[in-house]
Amino acid sequence: MTGDDRDDTSRNGGDERGATRELDEVKADLGALVASHPVGALAVALGAGYALGGGVFTRLTSGILRLGLRLGIQLAVMPLVEQELASLVGFGPQADGADGDALPGERH
Repeated sequence: MTGDDRDDTSRNGGDERGATRELDEVKADLGALVASHPVGALAVALGAGYALGGGVFTRLTSGILRLGLRLGIQLAVMPLVEQELASLVGFGPQADGADGDALPGERH
């Protein structure tokens, strides 16, 4: 080993110590994140593994997205549609002049 090789090694040693310190900081930050939000961290890890494993453009993903969209529409839009239909037919609070204090299924 020549003198030049030793100089390169000592310079790289400083870079390695800095990289090790940064890696330790990242590990501590991730540890704190997992400790404070374990379910969220697990969900992120599962999602990242699914995506990196090639599961994004599959039939399973398509089916899951279709089911999620269908459920989202049913949970968000259908109550609004039912309320409007009820008010048009005369069962809702708007049809009989009430000020909206009644529950959607109640009659005055």
